[in-house]
Amino acid sequence: QVVDDDVRAAPVLGEHLLDRPEVDARRGAYGWELSGTKEWCSGATSCTHALVTARTDTGNRLFGVDLGHPGVSADSSGWANAGMRDSDTGTVTFDAVPAGDPDKGSL
Repeated sequence: QVVDDDVRAAPVLGEHLLDRPEVDARRGAYGWELSGTKEWCSGATSCTHALVTARTDTGNRLFGVDLGHPGVSADSSGWANAGMRDSDTGTVTFDAVPAGDPDKGSL
């Protein structure tokens, strides 16, 4: 969703019905930092970078993240379904991970 040249994350249908952790974005000393957990991430352990939606004080926003940062951990071992196992879908946790701001052209 783009509002006044600002990239915003659109809510997922039924997202409010899911009881799962969220990712929060806060401005740190050197820019945005993400903390929290995202579930259902395809390529959780094989991707090098990701676009992540996170909650800010002004609503949800989209951020670019280097998944090689030491504050990122990923686990795709939770899938028992044989049809989804090869999708490398899992949970990614962020702990004060620097994030690029797409509005500023930094991913």
